[in-house]
Amino acid sequence: MYDDDKELATDRLLEVLRRDKVEPEVEEEEISVPLSEEEEDAILSSNFEDKNRIEKKKKYNISENFVNYSTFLKQRLKKFATAKSGFIGLDIGSNNIKYVILNKSKKEMVLEDYGIYTYRRGELAGEKLQEEIINVLNLILDIDKRKSNYIISSVYGQNVAIKNVILPKVAKKELRDAIIWNAKKDLPFPVEDSLVDYKILGEISEKGVPKYNSIVAIAGEELIRSHLDILRSLEMIPFRVVVEPFAIYNTFSSFVRKRGLKDGVIIDIGASATYMIFIADSHLQFVREIAIGGEDITQGLIGSIPTNEGTLEIDRDYAEKLKCEIGIPESDDFTLLKGGISGSQIDSLIRPILEKLIIQIQRTLDYYRGKFQFGEPEKIYISGGTVKLKRFTEFLSESLGKEINVLNPMELVKIGDNLNKKDLEEAAPVLTVAFGTAIDTKEGLNLLPPDIKILPLIALQKRIFRLALIFVIFALTFFFNNCV
Repeated sequence: MYDDDKELATDRLLEVLRRDKVEPEVEEEEISVPLSEEEEDAILSSNFEDKNRIEKKKKYNISENFVNYSTFLKQRLKKFATAKSGFIGLDIGSNNIKYVILNKSKKEMVLEDYGIYTYRRGELAGEKLQEEIINVLNLILDIDKRKSNYIISSVYGQNVAIKNVILPKVAKKELRDAIIWNAKKDLPFPVEDSLVDYKILGEISEKGVPKYNSIVAIAGEELIRSHLDILRSLEMIPFRVVVEPFAIYNTFSSFVRKRGLKDGVIIDIGASATYMIFIADSHLQFVREIAIGGEDITQGLIGSIPTNEGTLEIDRDYAEKLKCEIGIPESDDFTLLKGGISGSQIDSLIRPILEKLIIQIQRTLDYYRGKFQFGEPEKIYISGGTVKLKRFTEFLSESLGKEINVLNPMELVKIGDNLNKKDLEEAAPVLTVAFGTAIDTKEGLNLLPPDIKILPLIALQKRIFRLALIFVIFALTFFFNNCV
């Protein structure tokens, strides 16, 4: 019986050797050395264990090359761990959609991509407008971008506001009600139909009394849900929704800190409105919305204009073209353009609108100087699409009698190697809101409704579950490889 077992073990050993293609290159005569029974038993036992290990690997379908399999699992773990690699800041404006994609690399933010798409929103309304926005979003943000980045979007409109609220220290359970009660003063719309969120900026002391310094964001719930309907039609569930003035504040406050400024004001002139945001002592102090924007300048150019060549009919397209190509001409510019219209005529058409804007800006500066203890802002910056008009910065500086600087949010981030820096510098003032939504990656204001706010958390739980499942598979694979 012993001889039969020995012969069987020898056959199995030869079978293993053949499978692994282990063949002696040169057959040499070996000196036979007698083995004791204990040594022969040890060899037989070893041969049976090798055979048993191979059979178990077949049974459990475990790869012979464990190194390759573990590498594969590590790659899958890395993929799940970095499923959301960056932040998309989305700004759906009156006339265009802007976005930036920021990734955090070590201690700095890197701008990986950006985009600006202009559409004729002024001529669209209702469902047609919604369809246009959805089509544009689908065009500029493909599925990979949407799925691999957190989306933070901004909203704007009449039922949107941010306020600086300072109130005495109260118990945490009373804090929210106290902040909302203070915030609703002077609001042009009811807080009861709005979504509200706040952020404590720090503690200050007024006449020896400790107080909270907070920033509060408010937006109409109907406005937020309408905005979310557009995004969810593309399976885009935002990580956060903020109001446009808060996004501007985010960009400007980061810029002020980077420049080491004590205070300043930013004038963001968008298509439909202008925001003035004042910062002092590193905190928001005052916000003013002016209901004048670039679209008002366009509308001022539309109509029938008498020229030397007859009556010139200017529609919206030609008005927009004149605004972008000519900008703000000199009042004594009599150069004739297509259709016989002169630079001085263009100036006469848009001058009343610009003067209204200047009056509102000057009044706001005077109010801030008289109401607050900080005096004149150290620096005045401008941003928004309107500031790209030719001679606009010079016109504003001459009218206010102050130095005006164009805000460049690109100073806040590292530019990706794949981006054209010259094109980006030209687009920079238009991207202020998009930057402000994406740059604050920490816990900030969020106006998502409660039933929507929980959805990103559910998605995160699913990711964690899948990640845990892969860890289990990896652990079991490692266990069987080392124990069988």
